[in-house]
Amino acid sequence: MKPAIVVIAYNRLDAMKRLLHSIRAAELPGDTTLVVSVDYSGDPEVAECAKAFEWQHGEKRVIAHNSNLGLRAHVLSCGDLSRVYGSVILLEDDLYVSPFFYRYACLALDRYCSDDRIAGVSLYTHRWNETACQKFTPLETSESDTFILQLASSWGQCWTKKQWEGFITWYGDNLDWPMKGTEWRGKEMIPGDVARWPDSSWKRYFIRYLIQTDRYFVYPKKSYSTNFSEIGVHHTKKHSVLQAPLEIRHRHLNLLPFDEIFEKYDAFCELCPDSLKRLAPFLDEIDLEIDLYGQKPLSKLSREYLLTIKKSTKPTHSFAMDLKPHELNVIHNLGGDHFHISAKKDCESATKISYIDRARYYFDIHSRYDTELLAETTLRNSQSGKSRITVRFLRRLKRMAEKTLGFF
Repeated sequence: MKPAIVVIAYNRLDAMKRLLHSIRAAELPGDTTLVVSVDYSGDPEVAECAKAFEWQHGEKRVIAHNSNLGLRAHVLSCGDLSRVYGSVILLEDDLYVSPFFYRYACLALDRYCSDDRIAGVSLYTHRWNETACQKFTPLETSESDTFILQLASSWGQCWTKKQWEGFITWYGDNLDWPMKGTEWRGKEMIPGDVARWPDSSWKRYFIRYLIQTDRYFVYPKKSYSTNFSEIGVHHTKKHSVLQAPLEIRHRHLNLLPFDEIFEKYDAFCELCPDSLKRLAPFLDEIDLEIDLYGQKPLSKLSREYLLTIKKSTKPTHSFAMDLKPHELNVIHNLGGDHFHISAKKDCESATKISYIDRARYYFDIHSRYDTELLAETTLRNSQSGKSRITVRFLRRLKRMAEKTLGFF
């Protein structure tokens, strides 16, 4: 399979240049098609730059739209190019690719294209749980270089024609759903942040498609793309949270079939119960929902028992929060008082562990920084609805913490 490379551009000239140069520098076979699709912004410079870009690997095509499509329609139009080329690799302009991204994409598409449970392939390795605002680390329990996640990738993704048509048919039948908040979540277990995403998001539809049809994306354990999170439609300021270490080695890839991959996660980045039970057989007889990040609403849960960080009045099992990733505390049956197995009726909505303790665990923050973290968190949570005196006091507290800890 030789997918076309499709770059999605708008008005970020420097970002597009950076991406195009990383693509051109990659290991590519001959006769590789490059498509640059530029949404209308009123500034012709981006399209002109795309047209002038030298591409020696095969056909180059520039699509300069005459009217503004908006991000969702633009991405959908680029996905439709899979019908022209058989398969596509979509790259938004604030991404950067590994030298071996194309080789990985071809191998992964060939490996998983015939499995109807797979709705797409990601170049990016997922390392940030957007719902919990915490770090996510997949387990390394199988020999596969990939893992399975019920979230669509938007930071470097691949589709075959068949995979795309499966989604786009569903999409056409489901445009009449409510677009905002809890109504949009319906009866499915859809993460709250996804339900709150703006109308410009195509990914919120794709995630609901995955959940409703019980499909997944394949993700690599080593990343073949990374995200600069430039200022744009969905970002008001640049940050580095989504930067992932790129795979820069040419190495053999072991792509196990779906049923042999132990690392299978749902849309909340929680290990699926069947996957956990394969690794922790002592849980076999428990009808269990996994909620280690504590983000699943109790009202949506159908199973009798819950493995969770939420408070429980009558836990049947309790585990530590020491080993990483956090599932290992359960797999190794490490006793503690952080994660619990409990009947749903005995659980509370609130989580048992404070945000600071969770941040210290997930982000490897040393305890000497707790004062600063507390001041920063309190300040951030008080910006609205608090007096100016309180905000000034908290800013002063933060400065004192920085000075105490040696930050100048």
